[in-house]
Formats: sequence, C-alpha cells, structure tokens
Amino acid sequence: MGRAVVSLETANKLGYVTDLLADPVSGELAGFSVQRLDESCALASLLDVHDIGPDAIMLERDNALLPVDDSPVKTLPRAKGNLIGVKVITEHGQFLGNISNLYLCFDKKPALYL
Repeated sequence: MGRAVVSLETANKLGYVTDLLADPVSGELAGFSVQRLDESCALASLLDVHDIGPDAIMLERDNALLPVDDSPVKTLPRAKGNLIGVKVITEHGQFLGNISNLYLCFDKKPALYL
C-alpha cells in the first residue's frame, strides 16, 4: 500500500496503490486499486503490469489505469476493503479466526497468502 504507480510508456507517475485485488478462486493477485494524483480512484489489472519493484509498480502505458466502472477487475474483492477481518471457517463449520493480514509472494505468479 502506498507504492507509486508509474507508466513505462511515458514515465509519468499515475498515482499510489491503495488496495490489492485478489482472484478469490486461485488466490492470485489480479490487480491494484490506485488513487490517482487528482484524488480519483482507478483500477489496474495485473495483465497491464510491466514490473513490480521495491519502489514502484510499472504499468505498460498511461491508459492501463481505468476508472473503476470501466475496469474488467472491478468485481474482484479488495484485500483491505473486502478480505481483512473476514471469518475463516472450515468445511465442517469450525471457526478458525479472522483474516488479519495478506502477504504477496512472487514465485511464478504473484499470489496472496491470507
């Protein structure tokens, strides 16, 4: 959270990451919620990410950052907004606790670990 988002095409700073979007079936990172410099919110799909570095996330081009309503990842759950605090229950109904944090693992594909 808070990492800069920049464009590879123009080197423009586009905003800052405010949340992570997760694929609930695979557990893989699917995209990012970004607060633009004009304070509006936009979404970036992982398909448009060129690289993720220690200081910034680099998108292929400026227009890869889409308004929320126009983004194909708009229906995916957000880590901070939708997953933190969710109950974890076994198949048999036993309550195990709540999701307290998420971690990114960059192995072959970026995955989220709850």
